[in-house]
Amino acid sequence: MSLTKYELLVGASSSDLQSRVRAKQATGSVIVYGMFQRGTSYCQAVGTGTLDVGSLTDYRIVSSPNIDTFSTLVSNMLTEAQPVGTPVVYNSALFQVMGKVQPFNMTGQNGADGKTPQIQVAAGYIQWKYTTDTVWQNLIALSNLQGASADMRVSNSAIQWKRSTDSEWTTLIGVDALMGPSGPGNSLTIGSITTLSPGSQASANITGTSPNQVLNLSIPAGSTGSDGSTPTISIGTVTTLTAGSQATAAMVNGKLNLGIPVGNNGSDGSTPQPNTLSIGTVSTTAAGGAASATITGAAPNQTLNLTLPAGNNGPANTLSVGNVTTGASGTQASATITGTAPAQTLNLTIPRGNDGKDGAPGTNGDPGPANKLVIGTVTTLQPGDSATASISGTAPNQTLNLGIPPGNKGNPGDNGPANTLTVGTVNTLSPGASATVNITGTSPNQTISFGIPQGAQGGPGGNGPANTLSIGTVTTLAAGASATATITGTAPSQTLNLGLPAGPNGTTPTLTTGTVTTLAPGTNATASVTGTGPNYILNIGLPAGANGPANTLSIGTVSTGAAGSSAAATITGTSPTQVLNLTIPRGNAGTNSVTEVVTGTVVTAGTAVALTFTKTYSSPPTVIPVPQWSGTQMVTGGASSVTTTGCNFLAMQSRATLLLSAGPFENAAAGVVFKALVIGN
Repeated sequence: MSLTKYELLVGASSSDLQSRVRAKQATGSVIVYGMFQRGTSYCQAVGTGTLDVGSLTDYRIVSSPNIDTFSTLVSNMLTEAQPVGTPVVYNSALFQVMGKVQPFNMTGQNGADGKTPQIQVAAGYIQWKYTTDTVWQNLIALSNLQGASADMRVSNSAIQWKRSTDSEWTTLIGVDALMGPSGPGNSLTIGSITTLSPGSQASANITGTSPNQVLNLSIPAGSTGSDGSTPTISIGTVTTLTAGSQATAAMVNGKLNLGIPVGNNGSDGSTPQPNTLSIGTVSTTAAGGAASATITGAAPNQTLNLTLPAGNNGPANTLSVGNVTTGASGTQASATITGTAPAQTLNLTIPRGNDGKDGAPGTNGDPGPANKLVIGTVTTLQPGDSATASISGTAPNQTLNLGIPPGNKGNPGDNGPANTLTVGTVNTLSPGASATVNITGTSPNQTISFGIPQGAQGGPGGNGPANTLSIGTVTTLAAGASATATITGTAPSQTLNLGLPAGPNGTTPTLTTGTVTTLAPGTNATASVTGTGPNYILNIGLPAGANGPANTLSIGTVSTGAAGSSAAATITGTSPTQVLNLTIPRGNAGTNSVTEVVTGTVVTAGTAVALTFTKTYSSPPTVIPVPQWSGTQMVTGGASSVTTTGCNFLAMQSRATLLLSAGPFENAAAGVVFKALVIGN
């Protein structure tokens, strides 16, 4: 589009002209050509529209001594011709060259290839040079292009902007307009989970292709905790808990009582109900008979029924605790009874256990003679001391005195698979032999076999009733408190009530995110855990999405909006070929502008003249040559080395012939007077 309106603005001073030009700019006008001076007035041609670039196909001159008439004549001719060059003042009259412009995009003979220009921003300027040049030329100072600073943000699903002087944010473009179509939702399921040896590197890989992929994990087992002090521990009660409940362990009177939840039994991936094995009837047969055990009912609810022969009555036997030895981890626990009834000693060898899988539930032992055993003193020892136990008094009334050191809290073991334990053989051993318990087979299918000795032949006496000792209350005490145990009731039916101190809190591990690496599209995602407990770092490698088709975004229209209006951007067309159209508001008029006109005289043709500014500037101002006549030649020029106090000005004058063999300007001769307009802050 060409100019549709032409107007010549006149100011009484350079600052007056500047205000008039900026007012026109706010209405959409564009500056046509450089400023010039007519007498004491400052003039500037402005126009509405755009200036076409092309070749001149016609030539006319418009002239008038009156500024208003001159502007009207030029504006009326815009439908036929466009202004070429700056208006010229000669003998008080105004002259304007007009011509028809043929755009360069018309078909014609190809010209010679031009030089390739380069542009950079450096030293506070936009600079340019040809690729064949070595020196960069200043094109325009960045300070001349800078309006109020602008801020951008993403808010309300849109890219928004505002000037530093504004209070309201303006939406530039919605985020949705910049996003490609959503890909299909990806379904990630857990595949294999492999337990690695302690200390090895965790790993993860994703198999399959989107939208259906499988995450396979390899996770190292926790390291075995450091050995604690060497306590004397024996297995007490082993209780089968319901599936899914929390496993429990407590030290009571020197014995380790366990509560172990059953797992979900199943085959071929199905999940059956947990099996509950409860104690049914416990019958005592005549002395000398064979012990037997049966399991009744069907899973998941079964009952273990025991028939145990009573021992022959003998004198009241006193069984005292002898040596309690801690065996090496992994060895077989053993127990021996030395001496002869009615005074015997129980010697125990108990292996230290590593943190591991929960053991199988134990079975009830043989009912002993009706002996009343009460808890005496329960003493908490120092960590690392050996546990102690002593029985005082004589049967059937004896007292159990305990010394129990607090144990270090171990790491919880992994849940084992649901184990099926069936009763195998139950053999009656000779009196005085050691009872035996043997578990054969491998988890989750094992067999427990018993060897139970007959009681030693005692002297004549009546059969005592079998004593039943049941678990009463189990109370959790504060960590560090002394364990307590009381037996209530009278034989043959008594209740054991326990108070167990909570163990010390373990260290809570922390997992922080380390590196997140983008991998090549189509590769498997990776994950690794580094560091040592309790501080671990998770490093992740994620594959990039597959590349879409390359999108070509070209610049379409770039329009200048009115000062204070909102910037706008639209993208037209469809991917992969789209066009970005921009509307950018003109900056508001600057404030606190400082202007002046400086005059100089050429001393030597081709040598720049040093000019000193008379006003104060906060930053290097813009220096614009003021075209004027020297006789019949136009005088103009250009500034360089501009500072806040002055600049160098090289004056140029138009050549005095129309038969040009070089450019239209040459160095101004010595004695030629020139002027420059200085605009700054």
